[in-house]
Amino acid sequence: TTLWLRDNAISDLSPLAGLASLTTLSLNSNAISDLAPLAGLGSLTTLSLIDNAVSDLSPLAGLGSLTTLSLDHNAISDLSPLGDLSSLTTLSLGNNAVSDLSPLAGLGSLTTLSLDHNAVSDLSPLGDLGSLTTLSLDDNAISDLAPLTGLESLTTLHLRRNKISVLAPLAGLTSLSGLQLSENEIGELPPLGALPQLRSLHLSNNRLETLPHDLFVDVSTESRAVAFDFFSDRYYGPIRGLLSLTLQGNPGAPFRVVLEPVLASAAGERPAQVAVRVAEGVPLALNIPLEAVGGNLALGTAAMAPGTLSSAAQAVWPAGRGTVVVRTGGVPSLPGGIECADLIDEHESCDGVLNYTGIRFESGQPLVLHGLSEYSDLEEPADIDLAAVFGEFDGSAALTFTIRSSDPAVAAAEQIGTVLRILPVGPGTATITVMATTADGRTATRTFDVTVPGAPRLRGWRWKLLDGP
Repeated sequence: TTLWLRDNAISDLSPLAGLASLTTLSLNSNAISDLAPLAGLGSLTTLSLIDNAVSDLSPLAGLGSLTTLSLDHNAISDLSPLGDLSSLTTLSLGNNAVSDLSPLAGLGSLTTLSLDHNAVSDLSPLGDLGSLTTLSLDDNAISDLAPLTGLESLTTLHLRRNKISVLAPLAGLTSLSGLQLSENEIGELPPLGALPQLRSLHLSNNRLETLPHDLFVDVSTESRAVAFDFFSDRYYGPIRGLLSLTLQGNPGAPFRVVLEPVLASAAGERPAQVAVRVAEGVPLALNIPLEAVGGNLALGTAAMAPGTLSSAAQAVWPAGRGTVVVRTGGVPSLPGGIECADLIDEHESCDGVLNYTGIRFESGQPLVLHGLSEYSDLEEPADIDLAAVFGEFDGSAALTFTIRSSDPAVAAAEQIGTVLRILPVGPGTATITVMATTADGRTATRTFDVTVPGAPRLRGWRWKLLDGP
């Protein structure tokens, strides 16, 4: 009942005409153009004719038992003879000359349909094929995805190298786990939370200039063991969130995803609470190193679940008087024991597991917390590490400092290397101003009030950042 005749230079199928009991026939990579001898093989359920010279499908019109039909790499343009093959579940027609899909409109049993490398522009005939789970239409002339809005069973959709610019019709395809949209005309992305099962997203070589806020909010939170390493005898994983995300080749690539430390408690609340926030959300679970210069953190890392905008808050305490600077400690570690240097544009893959290109995680500006311990009732000299306060202002560039006290008779200020020393002199209040200047003239200014016993208690630290000329 099964016959395999691949790669044999066969052109004449006449000897097969009497094999009425055949259920599976493979004739790939031959020289076949005439299918007439197959017209009577009514028991066929699987027929493969990949890489031949077939143009006329008429002899297949009566093969009602066919469930799988593979016709890639032929010269087919007319699909009319397939219109009554209602038992078909898998149909592959890649690399032909098909433009009209209307004969497929009644094939409601189809679950897999491949039409890569054809001339398709109108997807309307596919609109009622609700059983489709896999649809591949790479290299066509498609611009309108509206006919796909009702295909809620789709899990895999490939539309590479078309003319697509609007993705809104895909919002209701909640079962999608793989979406290939590279080399189109997409300039704007909707939030991906409408596709909660998405595991793979390819958007390279489009027209994206920025990533929208909330892009990754509510992406998949499923866990999956994704690869097995026979040398270490263990799985890499599980990974939660998007396993594959490609964005290279867009005008805005590599896209910066900034890990920003933020204050997560009300002003004046003690101890202060801090978290890490990402405006776009994170596409996979991340463990982000945190450090507090001049203070101590409850945990030292910030865990972010896939699809979230912020980590859980954690307490921070000052180690002494003065400023606490909270900053991320570099590129986040990957979950589940996967070892990879980082997630940057140059990585085509990560240990054969993750594929992240065109996106780069970066540390944001540090969070400077003033007033965690106030400079009030100052009775002895206090030292402030200016390197900690201004260290992230302009990377590793050398800074010069200008320091001024509004009332030296109350509090004097002097610089000792990169240390600011405040000296209580007499009762009252004074404002200390420190301005850091870069070599190109940019400035950052920090001001704070000092109260020496005998004067009213005033405000603690306050600061502002100014751009120079």
